[in-house]
Amino acid sequence: CFLSCLHFDTYNCVYLTIKAYKELRSEIDLEVLGNTEDLQLSFTALCQDGAIFTGHKNCSNVKAGDVVSFNVTIELKGCLAGPRRFSLRPVGFQDALEIELESQCVCDCHQTPEANSTFCSRGRGALECGACVCDPGFVGPKCECTEGQEQISNCRAHEGSEMCSGLGECFCGQCVCHPSSFGRVYGPYCECDDFSCLRFRGELCGGHGECDCGECVCHSGWMGESCNCSTSNSSCVSLDGSICSGRGKCVCGKCECTVPGASGEWCQRCPTCGDICSLPSRAALCTLQNEDYCLLSFSLVDSDHGSIIYNPKLYDCPEPPNALLIALGVCMSVLIIGITLLVIWKFLISVHDRKEVAKFEAEKAKAKWQSGTNPLFRSSTSTFKNVTYKSAGQQKSDIS
Repeated sequence: CFLSCLHFDTYNCVYLTIKAYKELRSEIDLEVLGNTEDLQLSFTALCQDGAIFTGHKNCSNVKAGDVVSFNVTIELKGCLAGPRRFSLRPVGFQDALEIELESQCVCDCHQTPEANSTFCSRGRGALECGACVCDPGFVGPKCECTEGQEQISNCRAHEGSEMCSGLGECFCGQCVCHPSSFGRVYGPYCECDDFSCLRFRGELCGGHGECDCGECVCHSGWMGESCNCSTSNSSCVSLDGSICSGRGKCVCGKCECTVPGASGEWCQRCPTCGDICSLPSRAALCTLQNEDYCLLSFSLVDSDHGSIIYNPKLYDCPEPPNALLIALGVCMSVLIIGITLLVIWKFLISVHDRKEVAKFEAEKAKAKWQSGTNPLFRSSTSTFKNVTYKSAGQQKSDIS
């Protein structure tokens, strides 16, 4: 992983790309491909400067023409069901070392034992089923050792201590360490292992080192008991280009201010440190706000050739307006205003209609209708009297 600072105008992009490529190319890391279950692999890195790193499988700062090598020890934890194939190769390379491993756990035990076999330390035991059955007084895979208290004392770190640190068996004056599911137990008295080191954030040696006999051996660029501190000062460089503004020291990637009154991420705040004009560096830390309301910080150094600007950084820029949210807000506002106006209009119309109906009902109740004849009315029936007409009664009276 390569970490660096990209300037706001990206003028150092090409430089950072080249630097990252060189750093990646200079790292040689051995990887294991395939099934390694029931196998215990131990690595030793022989790097270009002659340094030997036990338990490591990588070398750093390898240049063109340098030669590095790795010693790999393979131990069986048990008998294999069949041939086991796996490969070793440097990360990023196509070439690989193919390994095929077979275990021989069964031998022909039907043959007659060979008494006083020369294979068993010149006659100290019988060769039976491919192994030595030692005569009394002799022990060892090939009966090469004699029994005795002095053999057991060789398996104690000091008098009174536990034999093989309680993590192994004394065999022929040497400790044979018990296997562990946590890692490897080793050492003349089985006093070392590769899993009892300090952890940081749940990882052994912080993931930046190897555990060797209970102590972390940190990778290049890291330090500390648990390899959790970076030796890089890049995170401690202040805006004027100095380490912790010249008022502190970089410890574990963070500034520890040593000047009384200094504070801040880079010890840049110091009210009691005097005026900037009194400083011998003739440098000033400036902060401006541009037309986009972004804060621009830079270091202005007054030199014999004029003022020079260092480490310009742009930060705290306001986010651009969201056009979609603005459009939705305008539409919702227009819709709500329209609905509100319609409700108000409907309410006013209802109030006005109620007043008119009430007024009509009141006038209707007050009205007094008079019955009379319309002087302009003319009946559709007309009666005319015939003066010459006489009724029958009149005619009779006239005759008499």
